[in-house]
Amino acid sequence: YIVFLVSISLLFILKSKNDHKYKTNKITIYILGFAFIIFLESSSKFITLSLTKNLFVSMLPIILISMIYLFFYKTLETKKNENIH
Repeated sequence: YIVFLVSISLLFILKSKNDHKYKTNKITIYILGFAFIIFLESSSKFITLSLTKNLFVSMLPIILISMIYLFFYKTLETKKNENIH
């Protein structure tokens, strides 16, 4: 879960501390991280004898990390393009 927590914490650098929505963003990221940690910890109870269900449960953290990375990458690309123009 360390990689997942690091990817959640990377979302903090997307907003400047001077931005008026910084406090809301900080609270949202905290709640999102807390909810995902609870969900991922509780998903270990879904492990059964079925191989397909076990593969889905074990791939879930990788899928979530990939989604966060893509969001982070897209946001940084958008900001980069805004600064160029």
